[in-house]
Order: sequence, then C-alpha cells, then structure tokens
Amino acid sequence: MPNPPTDATLAHVLQLPIVRDFLARVENSKVAPLFAEYRDIFLACSAATTRHHNFTHGLLIHTAEVWECAQRFRDVTPGSVATIKRVDVNEWYGIEELLVSVALHDFAKVKQYEPADNHSWRKVEMICNQETWTLRELARFGIALTDNELVGLLHAEGGYTEFQVDWRPMSVILHAADLWSSQAMAAVWNPAEAMGVTCPTCGSPMRSISGKNGAFFGCTRYAAGCRGTRDASSVPPIGEAFLTWLRKMYPLPV
Repeated sequence: MPNPPTDATLAHVLQLPIVRDFLARVENSKVAPLFAEYRDIFLACSAATTRHHNFTHGLLIHTAEVWECAQRFRDVTPGSVATIKRVDVNEWYGIEELLVSVALHDFAKVKQYEPADNHSWRKVEMICNQETWTLRELARFGIALTDNELVGLLHAEGGYTEFQVDWRPMSVILHAADLWSSQAMAAVWNPAEAMGVTCPTCGSPMRSISGKNGAFFGCTRYAAGCRGTRDASSVPPIGEAFLTWLRKMYPLPV
C-alpha cells in the first residue's frame, strides 16, 4: 500500500462524533460480520477518485455523513408523506433498515478502489457491478436483506441506477442523504494545492489529475495553452500536509 493511513489521521477520524456513532451502530447490526471482515480497508478507503471524499478515510466519513443526514430526513413521518403521496405502510422502514441501507450503499468501494500516491486513490476493474458484489459478500455471511434494505442498496444511486426497482421512501431518503453528503458537504483533496506544487513550464499552480495511467499533476493554465505536467511520484509523501488538511476540513468539536 503506497500510502497507508497513519495512526494520527485514523485516530483523528475515529474521534469525529458522527463517525463514532455510525461505527458503534454498525458493530451492533446484522451487517457487523461483513464490516469486521473488511474493517481495515473500509476505514482507509476513499469514496471517489477525483470528486467528493476522494482521499484516505473518505469512504468512512462519507458513509457517516449519509447516516447523519438520513436520520434527519427520516423525521418526515409517514403521516406527512401521505398528505402528498399515498404510501403503503409496508413500504415504510425502520431505523435499523435505514442503517443497513446506508452502511451498504457504497460498501463495494472497498473492492473498487486501491491506494495511489499522496493519499489519492485509483479505480480498479471489478468482475461485476458494485451492488452485485455486495450481495455476494452478504450471502457469504448468510445475511439476508429486507425488501426495504434491498431497494435501498439497488437504488442508492437514484435515477442513475442500473436496476429498475420501485421508488420507496427508503430510496428517496437514502438518495437525498447521499447527494447531501457528496454535493453539499463534499471535501475534495488536492495534493498539488496542499504541497504548493508549481508547473515546471510556467510556474503556475498545478492540480491533481487521475489519468488512465495513474495520478499526475497538470498545469491550471491548461486552457490557456500550457501543457506542463509533473509525475506524482516526483513529489515527496505528504503525511503531515494531509493530516493538517484533514483536521481543517473535519475539526473535532470543542
């Protein structure tokens, strides 16, 4: 692993209240065996390669944020929803079903991503899509999902899903919470900015790019015609810079 999480970065993330609450609940849920099997990689894994939560521990933080948001969105009661749209009582879900759906919605990222350089991550080819892989892993542990949990997993991507399943309150809440975390709360790790990397051609700031051959730095004046690049491996590791950035983006409450 080119950039394993340091004790300091993981210790900081594990102290975040939303992370502590999420992990404590998962450890007492029916998906606990699955999370125990993949605990180390889940705690380290990124939630994306270039966009939201694209850094070490990003998947853990993103999932905890989705859990926090989903609970708040759940405050809308079946009664108030029924004034807008008739909802079958069997389609409404319990808090444990919501937890399981949130915990699983991006779980396959532990298989889809692997560490790259400077706390960035890259995508690897999977034998099947994410949801199918998650269902296979659940089957290994004999974990069966309720209808609501299944819909939550298969419809976590909302209108972008590959699966034609009926929208349920679970689908709406989970997708809305996922969007809130990935769009409104999203932190984006930019190693070039954190390290002050400048273009070898024109001296302008550079940005991190994930190309087909791996991560590299490209000039921010690319649109203006500068084609300056720098290989990510030419920049020294930046553990302290990453920890400083992490503490700034996710401060501990006083």
